[in-house]
Amino acid sequence: MSELLDSVIVHDLKNRLALLADSLARLQPLTDTGEARELAACSHAQALALTHRLSGLLLTQRLASGRRLPVHLQEESPLQLLEELADDARLLSGGRLQIEAQALEQAQQQLPAAWVCDRHLLRLALDSALYNALHYARSHIRLTVALDADGMLVFSIADDGPGPEAAAPGEHSSGLGLQVCTAVAQAHRNRAREGQSRLSAGSGGGALYELRIP
Repeated sequence: MSELLDSVIVHDLKNRLALLADSLARLQPLTDTGEARELAACSHAQALALTHRLSGLLLTQRLASGRRLPVHLQEESPLQLLEELADDARLLSGGRLQIEAQALEQAQQQLPAAWVCDRHLLRLALDSALYNALHYARSHIRLTVALDADGMLVFSIADDGPGPEAAAPGEHSSGLGLQVCTAVAQAHRNRAREGQSRLSAGSGGGALYELRIP
């Protein structure tokens, strides 16, 4: 009973933080001064981060109890998901980092207009990876989405930080974000193929995170 009550409370907090984040986002263009806009943007970023952490907590509670993730599949635009991720990255970085997103014209030529997936779960995984990149990146983050040779949809987040070892479970990381990403990937299945979550060293240094969805 106590565990159920804890889950209900956390879920309620998550929903209220999501409403707060939305209100702060709408408040920003209404503020009259640069300082007020900056404070609204900072508050919005913190509300988004807290909402994400609570969503991850709910997910890990479900996994720990042996329950499967609820997957709600529908057609989503890969480009729109990428653009939303890039917008959030720019907001959360506060101008500290250069956020580079895949060129729209290039992506339109390579990608289908829609992909069947669970939008909420995908954003949960991608947000986890993005927060890691924002924490460790020194100067820039690159976001892309593409189809690989096996026909999998691949979202990638690359940074120029110290590399994947920094995000591995240990003194400075719980590894919770990577667990969430793996669970989200494995929840997506299509014709005996399962999604994949990978964290590796980037070709030019730093870390490269890839979420592959069949």
